[in-house]
Amino acid sequence: MNRRITAVTLNTFRDYFFTPAIITLIVFMLLIPFLCFNMSGDGTAEGKFKVFVTYSFLISSIILTVTNISLSCSSISGEWKKRTLLILDVKPIKRWEFILGKWLGILAINVILIICFLLAMTFSSILISRNLTRNFPEYRSIFTTEAELFPIPAAKSSPKKTSDFMSFLKMSPEVSEGEKETYAIPPRENMVWNFKGIRKSSGNLYLSYRPQTSGPEGQNIAGYWIAGNPSLPQPFELQISFPKDKVHRLQLPWEAVSVDGELNIAYLNFDPANMSILFPRSDFKILYPRGNYWINLLRGGANLLMLVTLICSVGIFFSCIVSNLTAILSTSILISMSYMHDFIEIMINSISSQIQTKETAGIIPHLSYPMLKFIAFFLPPLDKALPHSYIGNFLLIPSQYLGFLFIRIILLGALPLLILAIIYFSHRELGIPNE
Repeated sequence: MNRRITAVTLNTFRDYFFTPAIITLIVFMLLIPFLCFNMSGDGTAEGKFKVFVTYSFLISSIILTVTNISLSCSSISGEWKKRTLLILDVKPIKRWEFILGKWLGILAINVILIICFLLAMTFSSILISRNLTRNFPEYRSIFTTEAELFPIPAAKSSPKKTSDFMSFLKMSPEVSEGEKETYAIPPRENMVWNFKGIRKSSGNLYLSYRPQTSGPEGQNIAGYWIAGNPSLPQPFELQISFPKDKVHRLQLPWEAVSVDGELNIAYLNFDPANMSILFPRSDFKILYPRGNYWINLLRGGANLLMLVTLICSVGIFFSCIVSNLTAILSTSILISMSYMHDFIEIMINSISSQIQTKETAGIIPHLSYPMLKFIAFFLPPLDKALPHSYIGNFLLIPSQYLGFLFIRIILLGALPLLILAIIYFSHRELGIPNE
C-alpha cells in the first residue's frame, strides 16, 4: 500500500473513530454478550448456550449494519458537504487512491469493533461455561462443537423376535413418514431411522430426542433402542427408561457406524402402559463432535467482516453518486432487499408456478418475474450470513460455507461495487456536488 492510500486511511480512521458515537459503540459491542448471558433456551445446557451465541451474533450484526450504512454513506457526501473535495485535484493523490483509502479506513474501524465483540464473547463464554457446570449435572464441554444430522424418512413394521432385530435395520424407508412433523410409534410396533454422512471422530456419538405420550406428567417410558448398520453381523441393543417431554441424549457406540458414515436406529415400543410414543421430528437427530468452538468463533468474526465489507462498498458507491440522505435511503433499501433474499426466491417460485399453470395471465407477473430473477442473481444473499443460517449446536460454520459467502458477498458483491465507485468518481466533475 502506498503512502497516499495509507494517509487517507489513517485520516478516515481518525475522523470517525475518535468520536463519542464510535466510543459508545465499542462499549456496547463489549457488553452485547453479557446482555445475552441470562437468556434461557430449551432447558438444557446446550440450548442455553446456543441461544446465547445466536442472539449475541444477531444483535452485533444488526448494530454493525446500521453503523456501516451511516459511516459509508457519509464518506464521500460528507467531503462534498465540507467542500474538502474541491482541493482534491491539486493534491498529489489519485481519485482511486482516495476512494480505496476511505474504504479501508471504515473497514479498520469495523475490525476493531469485531475484535472487541470477539474478546467479549471469549470472556462471557468462559463465564457461562462455569455457570453451566454448576446448574447442569449432565453438562458437557461447550468448547467442542457438534454437528447436527437429521434422519432420512422413517419406516415401520411389526416386531418379531429379538434375533430378527437386524432385519429392522435393513428395511427401505417410506417417504410419507419423513414428511410428518412427528414420528408416531403405536404400542408393540417399531420405527427405523437412517442417518448418512456421519464423520467419525474421537468424541462421543449421541442420539438426541424428546419423547411424548398421552400419559401423566413425569411418567417414565420404557423401550428398546437398536443401533447398527447392514454391514454388522449383530446390532447394538440398548434397553432404556426415560421421562417424557424432556430432551434426552443416548450415547451410541461408534462401532455402529459404517465405514461410509451410515447408521440405522430402530425403536421398539414395549412400554407396559401400551401407549403410543411420539418423537417430534425437529428434536430427533444425531450429534457428533465436529470442530472447535474457538476456531468457529473466529469464523463467526470473519462472517461479520464479510457482511460489513459489502455494506461499506454499497454505501461508498451511493455516496459517490447522490447526496448523503439519498445514499442512506438507497443503501438501506438495497441491503434490506439483500437480507430478504430467501423471500425473493419464494416470490420467484410462486410467480413461476402461476405463469406455468396459466392461472394468471396478467402482465404484472410476467414483468415482475424477470425483475425478481435479476435481483436474486445480482444481490448477495445476506440472509445466509445471519446467525440463524449457520448455528446448529453452538457455533458451527463449515469452511465451504464461508467460501460460498466469500464468493457471493465479496467477489460478486463488494469488489464490483467498489470498482464502479472508483470508475464513476474518477470521471466526474468535483466542482458539482452530489444531487
